[in-house]
Amino acid sequence: MESEYDIKAYEDNQINLYAVQGEKDSRTVIFSVIEKSGQTVPTSNAAVIDKKLDLTDCTVKMYVKNSKIAVCDGTIIEPESNGKVKFVLNEASSKESGNFDCIISVINRNSEELRMVGIKLKVSPADIRVRGYTG
Repeated sequence: MESEYDIKAYEDNQINLYAVQGEKDSRTVIFSVIEKSGQTVPTSNAAVIDKKLDLTDCTVKMYVKNSKIAVCDGTIIEPESNGKVKFVLNEASSKESGNFDCIISVINRNSEELRMVGIKLKVSPADIRVRGYTG
């Protein structure tokens, strides 16, 4: 299952992600990182174009703050200049149910770090056990 979101690098975001307790590597989240929101002249018919963050030579991680800090390594989607990054929610990120704050961290080759906030992960409880079900 895959979902896609726009995330602003220099503004507070309001993004809600969803998972179910106990899932492992089944939900993929793709973010288009916007460095600067597009602007147009009010009398123009031109489409608004957002400037994407160039992720060339960067690494990305998503941190989920549950009882511990779960870390999901990100993959930058080529070309790096398009500002797209993909995360697969791992088992540690959905180990517990609840609403958890998340941070996306972008680190460039000079070890400078940019963090994006305003992301919530809602992990719903699994009411039944399905693994190892014997009937």
